[in-house]
Amino acid sequence: MRGRSFDVLLAAQASFRVNLVHALVPAKRKIGFDLRRARDGHRWVVTETIPRRDEHLADGFLAFAGALGVAPENYVRQATIPLATEDRTAAKALRPAGKFLVLNPAASKAERVWPAARYAAVADHVAQRTGWTVVLTGGPGADERALAEAVAVHTKTPLVNLVGRTSVRQLAAVLAEAEGLIAPDTGPVHLAGAVGTPVVGLYAVARSALTGPWLDRRYCVDRYGDAAKQFLNLGRAAPDWHQRVHHAGAMELITVDEVCAQVDRLVADRAADE
Repeated sequence: MRGRSFDVLLAAQASFRVNLVHALVPAKRKIGFDLRRARDGHRWVVTETIPRRDEHLADGFLAFAGALGVAPENYVRQATIPLATEDRTAAKALRPAGKFLVLNPAASKAERVWPAARYAAVADHVAQRTGWTVVLTGGPGADERALAEAVAVHTKTPLVNLVGRTSVRQLAAVLAEAEGLIAPDTGPVHLAGAVGTPVVGLYAVARSALTGPWLDRRYCVDRYGDAAKQFLNLGRAAPDWHQRVHHAGAMELITVDEVCAQVDRLVADRAADE
């Protein structure tokens, strides 16, 4: 950064190592997070902050546009991802014939993952209720492959396993053709939203209004409130909007019946749209 100068730095990340970089960037204005979202010394390296609000993470990032003078009504509240012809072609080669629903069981942290046997029970419900094929997706890691195999072992119906077989853009193309996605708090939830595919999201570690599908959370199962009461030991105090429930038992509060009920809602809505 030596010899350079900027009018504005948008400090839209607050980890310690990034704060070190923020401190070294020469800028007239350094706009960062409010005190509640600031951490690791963030407050000491910015000169302005976005407003304190209880909002989705995506809306928090949009607030940086507000700090630059863009009125909220002019925010671009949509999520889209361009899909190249080669990615669509690859998806068509991978996807099964007929209608299908994607199940992405893994997440970046084990505490956000639902038990494999419960995923399997929902997959069987989907197959019996709709006749749709259930497609497993996920990354190439050993844990994700093992979880997918555990789900498949517990199911009574054959699954199509694409775990570790798609790039991110190919996964987006697969999701674009799916009837829906079932997943915990994980990246493919947002890929699905970006291609207009409805999501049955499973949330207990964080509230779905914070980290769930950005623009359409109607099919989410959210047990965050129950998890916070049971595992955070807050007494009568309410958890902070951004507080997470870091407990292995949080996701187990979500029942198979709750998820199947949301799947049934999605199926009914898809049928009504045809």
